[in-house]
Amino acid sequence: MNLSIFQRSPKYSALESEERAKDERAQSRNPEVKKQRKILMISLTVFIAVLVGFFLGRISLKVQNARDLLEPAGDHVETWVYNRTFSDPPSHETESAWRSIFPKGRGFIHHQSLAPNVSGIAVFHELHCLNGIRLAYYAASTKKHEKGDAGNSSHSENSHPGHDDPAHIRHCFDYLRHALMCAADTNLEPVNWKYRGVTGWGFDRTCRNYDAVVAYAEHWRTHSETDIS
Repeated sequence: MNLSIFQRSPKYSALESEERAKDERAQSRNPEVKKQRKILMISLTVFIAVLVGFFLGRISLKVQNARDLLEPAGDHVETWVYNRTFSDPPSHETESAWRSIFPKGRGFIHHQSLAPNVSGIAVFHELHCLNGIRLAYYAASTKKHEKGDAGNSSHSENSHPGHDDPAHIRHCFDYLRHALMCAADTNLEPVNWKYRGVTGWGFDRTCRNYDAVVAYAEHWRTHSETDIS
C-alpha cells in the first residue's frame, strides 16, 4: 500500500512540476499579452471617438450651415434712410451725389495676386447700371430722347448718351438681376402695416462696409477718373 502510494507519487510530482512550469511560462508571457490588449483597447477607443466626432461634426456643420444661411454677410450695422437725391431726375445735385459714392478710378483695380489682370469690382458695375437705368427712365418719361431737347442742361450735361441705348439698359436689367441673386441679401425687413408691405427703411441691417470697399478700390486703382458713366 505504501509502495503503491510511493510509486504513484512521482507521477503526481511530475504533473505538479509540469503545471507549475506552464504557469510560470504563462506568467512570463502575461505582461506582453496585457500590453498588447491595452494597445488594442486604446486604438479601438480612439477609433470610436474619432468616428463619433466625425458624425457629430457633420451634423453640427449642417445645423450651422442652415443657421448661417440666413445670417447676413458682413459686420457693418447701418440703418437705411430714403434719400431722394439718388432717385430724383438728373441734375447737378443728383449727379454729384452719385459720383460721391464711387471711388477714384471707378472701381477698376490691379492687384498682384487678386487681380493680376485689370479687373472691376462688381459692386461699382452694379451701381453704374442702376444709375444708367435711372437716367434712361427720366429721359424716356420726359421724351427728351425723342424731342432732342439739347437745351436742357439736366440731360445734355448730366447724363451719358449711352444710357439711352436700349441694349445698354437691357444689359443693366439682367445684370442687376444676377447681382441681387448673387448677393442674396438675407436681412429681414419688418412689415410696415401702414403701407401693408415693406419699405426697407428705418431698421438696422448687417452689411459689408462699403466705405472700406471704396478705400480698397482707390488704393489699388489703375487710374484716377471720377466719371461714373
